[in-house]
Amino acid sequence: NCLVRGNRGPGIALYKRAADVTIRNCTIARNRGDGILAVTAIDCVFTDNIIQGNNLRGIFVRTGSRNVRITGNRFEGNGRRHKDKQQIRIAEDSEATRIEADNVFE
Repeated sequence: NCLVRGNRGPGIALYKRAADVTIRNCTIARNRGDGILAVTAIDCVFTDNIIQGNNLRGIFVRTGSRNVRITGNRFEGNGRRHKDKQQIRIAEDSEATRIEADNVFE
């Protein structure tokens, strides 16, 4: 359980082969970048979080990431400063990233 709010960049950033990370039951809100930014993240789970009002995307899974699971999160009003207003973006070359149907988009 955590509150991540008001950062100049992403709320939470996983870089350079961060592995076996679970982000659970957090509120990730009003950050200037993405709510969660994962770069080459491996075997990670983002679950049961409230992700709202971030300037870019709610979650961005970037190049080189694999086996990332996104489940049970609530997304609201992310992408305020991004032209596409995306809640989640997955890089084309990420492998086995799953966005489960139990996420809520408001």
